[in-house]
Amino acid sequence: MPKLGDRKRAGLFVLLVFLCGAASGAIGVNLWERVKTTVSAANSGAASTAPSPTRRRAIEWFSERLNLNPGQREQLTLILDETRASYKLKEREINELREAGYARIREILDPEQAARFDVLVAERREKREKKKH
Repeated sequence: MPKLGDRKRAGLFVLLVFLCGAASGAIGVNLWERVKTTVSAANSGAASTAPSPTRRRAIEWFSERLNLNPGQREQLTLILDETRASYKLKEREINELREAGYARIREILDPEQAARFDVLVAERREKREKKKH
């Protein structure tokens, strides 16, 4: 019959393997998104898809107020594309940090507290999503 200490050790080992897998997955997704974002930013410009209405308005706004020539408009479009891609990448990194923090907080909570914490986190996510739209 296994000792209680052996069970705890086995449980900790399983938890460690799980956390290593989660960290590896997060790193892999982050690297994939970086590569994808870099490639899409490099491919933007003349071959870019149609600009979003928001970006089109920004380009028009700057063009009218600054009296940009066509070359400057093209450069502005590229800069806005690259800036947006970088912003999206940083936003993903912030979300990963937030999730890692939530995981650390859950580790110190008992099951009842963790359940309440998950409800609070879901409410905050919902508020954040409503702000975006």
